[in-house]
Amino acid sequence: MLQLFRRHLILTVCTVVAIVLVFIGWWVRPDVAPSPGLTAPPPENVEEPGPAPVSAMPAEAEPVVAMESTEACEIPPDWLQVEGRWDREISEERIDRILEYAEAAFIESKNIDELVFATTLNDQSGLGIERFVEEISSGARSPYLLFKAVDRCYAKNGSAAYCPREQWLELLTQLDSENSEVWIRVAGLRFVQGDDEAGMAALQRAATASGSDDYYARDLQNFVNGFSASGDVTRYEAVRLAQGLAASDLPAIEYHFYACTSPDISDARRLALCEQYVSNVQSRGTTEILRNVTERIDLFNLEARGSVEAAEQLQQQRDERTVEAMANILTEQASELLERLNPDLLYEYVNDVALYGELEAIERRKRRLEEAGLADFMQRCGTELEAYEAVVEAG
Repeated sequence: MLQLFRRHLILTVCTVVAIVLVFIGWWVRPDVAPSPGLTAPPPENVEEPGPAPVSAMPAEAEPVVAMESTEACEIPPDWLQVEGRWDREISEERIDRILEYAEAAFIESKNIDELVFATTLNDQSGLGIERFVEEISSGARSPYLLFKAVDRCYAKNGSAAYCPREQWLELLTQLDSENSEVWIRVAGLRFVQGDDEAGMAALQRAATASGSDDYYARDLQNFVNGFSASGDVTRYEAVRLAQGLAASDLPAIEYHFYACTSPDISDARRLALCEQYVSNVQSRGTTEILRNVTERIDLFNLEARGSVEAAEQLQQQRDERTVEAMANILTEQASELLERLNPDLLYEYVNDVALYGELEAIERRKRRLEEAGLADFMQRCGTELEAYEAVVEAG
């Protein structure tokens, strides 16, 4: 379980690189056999309240450190040692206690957010699908729960042979009918199954839906609240753990590619609908992974239309973004230390993700760090930051 959190904390900067690598290597054709359905009551469009905004949570663990201009570097010396890294302090025992708390909290409350948090945290056991089947079969009708269940079916620890995928998809299209991310999954599955007519109908819905939500923002707030409520971590640790857990639970993106980048696509209308889907998603506050997905589709479309120059320009932009991310690793490490000194900066970022989407939240985070004195911090703590970089590289 702890492997989920044993990672560099340069999450924001390295996400683009990681996603590109995932896209290159993640092209496994899913099973396409019809999945067995379960008998369930008619869906009732009832959604449980989402997680409380993290800003409403009490500030209790780490005090906020004022960033005053001073010659002395405020980074505690023990942070510059391998054992001083916060993630080294997250033991298996602590994670086990948090998991025990999360499962007990769900059993008592039957709150969907607590169920998703507990099953995601315990994902290595493969119990996620089993829990989702149990709750949905018992009548739970939450778009968030159904979306996570369908994604779990598509991706890790799930298969059409075990999941009632078709039934879940049908319920999801009723409960979340204006979400482009629901319909693009339906479209991809239908094209894989050889039902081009149904695939085109779903693609039309994806292209014209009034919303686009892969539930990353809800995951992030939900996980922050879950870790914090356990009482076993500091405010800083709660956000960092939530970021790691949300990043580990990647959405099922292969169906975007089955719908819109399959080598056998020759239908001009299908290409046009995929282009419209891309425009639809990119016009909204979105996530880094969706930006990369839609850009991949855009590249395919441009190449299919023979727009070589435009395709090259887009690829160059993507490459430049990756190079810039790798060049700014030291700045990101400094940002993480400044946020560790002042956890409120992290909580504001999580709230921005919920309000504006991940991409806009990243830009706001940069501006907020600048206002908090990041440049002075880096100058004041140059020697310490070099030592911290060596610690991070040492793992």
